[in-house]
Amino acid sequence: MMQFEVVLSYDTTRSLSPIAVYATTAANGHESSYACYWDEKRQTFLGDLYSVKWMENSDVANLQKETLESQYSK
Repeated sequence: MMQFEVVLSYDTTRSLSPIAVYATTAANGHESSYACYWDEKRQTFLGDLYSVKWMENSDVANLQKETLESQYSK
């Protein structure tokens, strides 16, 4: 599995449609995801709530048994 961040989810997933991918996103065509983990030194957010929660779950889950669908539903 490969994870990548996008700002405009609709345009990105639409451009990937000719290939077989399972894409999820925190954003839609009308709103972006919610930023978190502010870094004072860099003056930027280091992640968004969706991807951070996904990665935190991946750290503790047995990824040999947990499916993408079960991760998504958490």
